[in-house]
Amino acid sequence: MPLPVPKAANTEPGVLPTGDAYHKLHEFLQDHRAAQQISIDDDHYQKGLVCAVNEDGKRNAVVLNIDRQGISSYLRQAGYEQTGKVPDSTAEIFKRQTSQ
Repeated sequence: MPLPVPKAANTEPGVLPTGDAYHKLHEFLQDHRAAQQISIDDDHYQKGLVCAVNEDGKRNAVVLNIDRQGISSYLRQAGYEQTGKVPDSTAEIFKRQTSQ
């Protein structure tokens, strides 16, 4: 079940409203549950990039109308923990928390 999402904000034509973007993020995370790590970044204009890296090194990514801080908060609520940052970058790296 998706986490609650913020109310949609007005956006320019062709851009997913915020609520839709969070649903797309939820679907992306569901499709890539087995990913070894998730990295996130943004362009400082509220366009975020989420990249999933699988065991075989294959990468899948999605661009969303959510900034890095919004994506980071959503990942923490969804059971991920930040494990580091990419050197010389604003990108953050997350892994799914494992149950003890």
